[in-house]
Amino acid sequence: MSAATDPAEPSPPPVVGTDAGDDPPPPEPEPPAEGACCGSGCDPCVWDLYAEERARWMEAMRGWQARQRDTR
Repeated sequence: MSAATDPAEPSPPPVVGTDAGDDPPPPEPEPPAEGACCGSGCDPCVWDLYAEERARWMEAMRGWQARQRDTR
């Protein structure tokens, strides 16, 4: 049997990020809402979680900026 494409099989998703228009910047995380921190020393605090999320966002932004430079 040949490896022909089965029409019932879904086609693979398009490759994203190969065109600058297909690679939007990562969305910046929102800081916790006012009053979200209860002030009782929770571990982790909502501000700790926000700091971790922001660090991941900053890393993602560096990667996105590098990809934008590479596509020029």
